[in-house]
Amino acid sequence: IAVGRVLSCDTDRERALDEDLAAFEAGAQGYLSKNAPPEALVAAVRTIERGQVFIERTLAISVATQNAAHRDPLAALTPREHQVLRLIGQGLRYEDIAAEIHVSYKTVANTCANLKRKLAARSLSDLIRIAIVSDEASGRH
Repeated sequence: IAVGRVLSCDTDRERALDEDLAAFEAGAQGYLSKNAPPEALVAAVRTIERGQVFIERTLAISVATQNAAHRDPLAALTPREHQVLRLIGQGLRYEDIAAEIHVSYKTVANTCANLKRKLAARSLSDLIRIAIVSDEASGRH
């Protein structure tokens, strides 16, 4: 392999996507998951040796999905996350939301943690604001 060529490998897709993109920005020329078959590793090395970029299909799909989500973060939410965000915007507490949608308090708390991460919200107040501004509270989204 030519000196200075980098092939990034990882197993944790959720955590690794931002790191993989940063690796490409820093000069990495390829990405391959550790779960890829041996033939894919050979193809990646040969592609990089030719001076081309190799991106495994799973990363390409993740990047496309993430880019769509950056345009509209609400588009990346699951139906359950939309439902919980709407109920938060209506002023319901976690306990009330759990009773309303027939799940545990812990499920609501986990869903809210995912919402905060996906919507870059730091607090419940941020989620309430996002729900109201985005019309989630009215159920029109």
